[in-house]
Amino acid sequence: VLVDTLIKAKSASAALMTEMVLALDCEGTALSRTGRLCLVQIASRKKAYLFDVIAIGGELFTAGGIGPLLESETIVKVVHDCRQDSDALYWQFNVKLANVFDTQVAYTAWRLVVAGTVS
Repeated sequence: VLVDTLIKAKSASAALMTEMVLALDCEGTALSRTGRLCLVQIASRKKAYLFDVIAIGGELFTAGGIGPLLESETIVKVVHDCRQDSDALYWQFNVKLANVFDTQVAYTAWRLVVAGTVS
């Protein structure tokens, strides 16, 4: 579902707040604290949402409800290598990701236990 207005963002974030686990990914130009965050993708088991940060702006993370969702300690956010996503969210929109399961970190830990190496 494309979310490109504040009204759609409020509705989507309210629906997502009822979930226990979400998948998360961010896209942008040179994604980092100095790059540009353009798209936030959040999916539940039932539905995937594409939040257009360019169209909605910073209000997406406040009035749109996405900030509290991403900062929720009760909802697990599954991400692959969240370093750049987290950097952009924090420095551009003051959003502090919480309760993250990073699949890259999990894979590295698994490799260390199983193979005794991370390379």
